Order: sequence, then structure tokens, then C-alpha cells
Amino acid sequence: MNRTIKLVFETIQFLALGLWLGALVTTLLLNRLGGVSPAFIGTQSAMIELWGLVMVGILWVKRRQFAGNRKLFLEDGIRQLVTFAALFTAEYIKHRMHPVGRQASGSLANFVFVCTPLETGLIVLQIGLLALVCLLSVDLLMRGSQPRTAPLPAGSNGSSSVSPVPVAATSPVNPARKPGSGTRNVRKR
Repeated sequence: MNRTIKLVFETIQFLALGLWLGALVTTLLLNRLGGVSPAFIGTQSAMIELWGLVMVGILWVKRRQFAGNRKLFLEDGIRQLVTFAALFTAEYIKHRMHPVGRQASGSLANFVFVCTPLETGLIVLQIGLLALVCLLSVDLLMRGSQPRTAPLPAGSNGSSSVSPVPVAATSPVNPARKPGSGTRNVRKR
């Protein structure tokens, strides 16, 4: 995958993650101020679903990026599972919230959603899951972009004077063949 395309995917993923987290924090703040309007809940839940599906789609496209490294592939799988758990938590909260009437002006249009302690706990859980997704994404971004290095030669103390050699720069050495010998010095049997 092209480096520019990877950068665009990472940017879109972190943007969707930030918007999702922002919507959840806004919901918690508005709930503390007295409740959330049904119009806000409808718009917010639709946007959370959209951002969650964008994140899942980008994670699915980028899945092959870590196929060569088992540890990174496992960490990417955990990140996907946590993303799905956060998305399912958002859906559960959306279908669990019920309007509470506030009859300030006497009309039925003044209903608000007030989060129960369970719903508030689920929102906080969802924020925690998304923070974990963010940490895993940053870790994968940092570790996935580093070139793999060959192990240090035997007898090396690992000091800073010896730099690791990239794997692509090393070539296999045939121990049976002497250095400098070509095909001219091969004995026939």
C-alpha cells in the first residue's frame, strides 16, 4: 500500500475516532446540565454509527498491512474487536435511552433524554474502549512504520557504536564457500 494512502487512512481513522469521542463527551456534559434533546440523540447516534462504520472499514482495508508480523497482526485484531465492542455499546445505549417528560411549557415536544446511572456508565465504558482503540492505533502506527532489523552479531555487547543492520541489506552467506572463490575453483567429483 502506498505511504500516502496509509497516511490518508490513518488521518480519516483518527478524525472519526475524535468525532466519536467528542460526541460522547458532549452527551455526558449535556446530560449533567439537565438532559439531551431527542433531536440531538437522533443526530448523534446516526453520526456515531457513520464514524464507527468508517473506522471499521478503514481497519478492514488496512488489515493486510500487519499480516507479515504475528504480534502486530494480533494487536490489530484486538483493536478491531475493541472497536466493534464500542460500536455495539453505542447501539445498546441508543436503544436503551427513553425520553423523560419535562412539562415546562405544557407541550409534548419538551421531552429530554436523561441518562440513568447505567447509561452513564455505558457511555464512560465506551469512552474507555475508544481510548484503548486510540492507544492501540498509535502503537501500531509507531511499531508498524519502523523497519525490521537483523539481530546483532554474536559477541556484540549492544553498545551504541554498533547500529542494527536492516534485514533487506543482509544477504545469506554460504559457509562452505570461501570468500573470493568463484566458479573456477570448483572441484569436480
